[in-house]
Amino acid sequence: MLDDNPLIKPLKTAFFERAYVFAAHLQAEVDAGQMTSEEANRRLVEIMGQPEMLQAVIDASVAHETVN
Repeated sequence: MLDDNPLIKPLKTAFFERAYVFAAHLQAEVDAGQMTSEEANRRLVEIMGQPEMLQAVIDASVAHETVN
């Protein structure tokens, strides 16, 4: 399956490690009533879709492959 693919696993790990930080911040804004969940989801996709963020995910995934 997809989770067992050696190319996908480090990318997935790196992506979620980076997204977690932003998601936690955005969830705090949702909890404070500063934005809706839909707005937070949209913003998270915008953040994670930025070219520099995608490159950081790729770089981190290579580091995960080296460690594992």
